[in-house]
Amino acid sequence: MNGKTLRNSLRGVKRSLSKIWNRIYLPDLSRNYMDSGIPEKQRKYVDDELRLMYDGKTPSHFIALQKAFEPIASSRSEKNGASVRLLDAGCASGYYNEVIAHLVDIDIEYHGTDFNPSMLRMAREKYPGLNFSRMDLRQLAWRDGDFDVVLSGAVIEHIKEWKRAVGEIARVSKEWVVMHRALVCLKGATFTRSERHYDVDVYRTYIREKDLLDEFGSHGFEYISKFAVYDKGHDSDIDIFTYLFRRKR
Repeated sequence: MNGKTLRNSLRGVKRSLSKIWNRIYLPDLSRNYMDSGIPEKQRKYVDDELRLMYDGKTPSHFIALQKAFEPIASSRSEKNGASVRLLDAGCASGYYNEVIAHLVDIDIEYHGTDFNPSMLRMAREKYPGLNFSRMDLRQLAWRDGDFDVVLSGAVIEHIKEWKRAVGEIARVSKEWVVMHRALVCLKGATFTRSERHYDVDVYRTYIREKDLLDEFGSHGFEYISKFAVYDKGHDSDIDIFTYLFRRKR
């Protein structure tokens, strides 16, 4: 057994033990993402990335989002450029509306929803002309097919019942879903563990890629394409992608 094979085997054993530990002992972290200190901490990173975008040095994950929206924009242009009703599910401070407006040639009617009241206060301060509402992604108040596009960026990984969230995202989308910065296992099984984000302990679910695609398929959506978010290499089965789904016709 060479060194690389041994390291990969040890990582696999460590991950298996972590899964067993978390299955038995993982505490209830479902409300931790409501911490009032998160918005300011997150927005510092966001503002830096927005400055880079406007300076022509667009961050790679914004580029992945742009690529995912290109087929949507092309589809709307074929429909005489009709505006797109978009839900940003787990919108944080609402900055993706700014990214899409700058990078994608598309007219959107933006709606954002988040579970953290402090996030929504910041979103309304930053973008006073837009629509924001507080909802649980596992139980959205919107009607079936209320939106042409549902965007969700790095959100369901923090929801232990991630399949419920996928079901709601699929339910309220009429045509497209963009799962941006989705954390996936390319080979291993789905597992959830506790991790530290913005100085609070939160759930982080590593979803097996096949499980993610199958779950959207069970709700009537077909996988269209995926886009690399970061240049990670593939010595591990953990990666982050932006996925584009379309409702089956």
